[in-house]
Amino acid sequence: MFFFDLPLLGDIIHYAFGSFILGVLLTVTFVILLFLLIKGFYPRKTFSPLSFIAGAVLCVLLIPQMISLCGAVALKIKCGEVATWLDANVIHSSEYINPVEVTPEESHIICERLIDNFPMVASFVGAGEFSGFDTSNISVAIADTLNSFLNQFILESLGWSLLFLAITAGVVIFTMRAETHYARNARTMRARGNIPPRHMGRQRTNGVRLRRL
Repeated sequence: MFFFDLPLLGDIIHYAFGSFILGVLLTVTFVILLFLLIKGFYPRKTFSPLSFIAGAVLCVLLIPQMISLCGAVALKIKCGEVATWLDANVIHSSEYINPVEVTPEESHIICERLIDNFPMVASFVGAGEFSGFDTSNISVAIADTLNSFLNQFILESLGWSLLFLAITAGVVIFTMRAETHYARNARTMRARGNIPPRHMGRQRTNGVRLRRL
């Protein structure tokens, strides 16, 4: 799977806008935490413009991952409802005294009905053709298959996200600049509260420079 799925992103934005917002917020949070963590390990260095450019690129790469991840997790939570919904609204398994075998063509129709009600499922069930199942277990088979694909998708999204974070961390550290002696002293004095007032030690009176004794 490529590192982001455009059709899935479109479905999430259209049908699960809350996952879109959460994905963006998580991305911003992770990028800020990454910079704070790096600064904590390298307190005597400062970020350069290239460091912030790397952070911006990370946001662009990480936002699709986080949105897709949030959408997949939200869909995974509903996996338990899939089998129940199919039995009650499509298969009607309770109406069969004896289970009836479901052909691949019929399973495809069942999956199409599922996609009509849960559009985001389309990215995970594929052609939706199942064989070797009957009316008593086809709904559970579809739900289990969906859950398996979601688990794989979530792991891949996490893997890509960690890779992007690791690469960006290396780039940011490499592009940081050593803090100057003046900036370091000023930061130390601010931390201690020993900031000397302006023009301390020298005064001017009527154009004559006086020194403190």
